[in-house]
Amino acid sequence: MKTILHPSDAEKIIQRVKQLNASSYRRWGRLSVGEMIYHCTSVNLAVSNAPPSVKSPSLKQHLLRILVLDILKKLPRGARGDPEFFSRQVIPFTDQGKEDLLSSIRAFGDINIIPGAQHHVFGRLSQRNWGRFIWIHLDHHLRQFGV
Repeated sequence: MKTILHPSDAEKIIQRVKQLNASSYRRWGRLSVGEMIYHCTSVNLAVSNAPPSVKSPSLKQHLLRILVLDILKKLPRGARGDPEFFSRQVIPFTDQGKEDLLSSIRAFGDINIIPGAQHHVFGRLSQRNWGRFIWIHLDHHLRQFGV
């Protein structure tokens, strides 16, 4: 299974991000390309810096994690994200924003995600599951913009 923690999988995501530009247009959803880049960067940074959670996942969270990360292998269109990671203002595409996203992706090769950090839908995740989630999340948004 693909994960952001595997160097070749991360490199493929990086190459796809590099294809984004100011004229990239969404195939679904409400985010502009600049807003999507901001959103993905924010999520990556939050995961990189997340403290461990002592709260055990509920049965529902555990089953959702298995469904999305292991069975479906991609997020469905229209999946709702945590509102904390969406800007309340219009964010235009910038080369700096794209570089920030690329840096946040590359950072996963240099750090260890803290096992047990809390995801708002899936609950506490292992390092393996965080790596898988980040890959699926980035893939979802890159497919959204046709790359």
